[in-house]
Amino acid sequence: GRPLFTARVYVLPTSKFPLSLEHTRALSALIQDTLSTELGLPVRTLTRQIETTSVMLYPSGEDSPYGSQDTLLTDTNLVFLSGIAAHLTMVDGESMGARAPSTRSEAVLDVWMHTTVADELGVQAEERYEVHDLRRGTAIPIRIAGTWRVTDPRDPYWQQNPNINLRHLLLVREVDYEA
Repeated sequence: GRPLFTARVYVLPTSKFPLSLEHTRALSALIQDTLSTELGLPVRTLTRQIETTSVMLYPSGEDSPYGSQDTLLTDTNLVFLSGIAAHLTMVDGESMGARAPSTRSEAVLDVWMHTTVADELGVQAEERYEVHDLRRGTAIPIRIAGTWRVTDPRDPYWQQNPNINLRHLLLVREVDYEA
């Protein structure tokens, strides 16, 4: 169901070749120019999807109804996907596009969770958690800013069914991912 001449390019960073958000922007422009020049066709849309490695979701604080701070809720990734806000319907909480694109989250990182996963875990909008990167030994406090569902899974915006491939990921805005 994808449009003709759809191309998907993967770039996997390594410890020797980390990939900053600025570098992904430059690579995106280079790939766009190359495809357009070589095929002789304009690029109609360009979407960047950038993910962290796996992180673990834990309750935040001792008074959590989900158990102690050592209770693993799920593993996930933090993901930025350009233009996604226009293709989501908010079920609860704040829209991803509610703030100006340059407005960063405050002391706690705002994330958006798929509504079915939120329901499975018993997670509500506005609740606070932590994601732990066990390899780096770091923890990031997060706030579930909202829960979402896909407006139309057959929309050409999606490379794959988002109810499958994005369901277990925590969405973040570009400015927050970069920070």
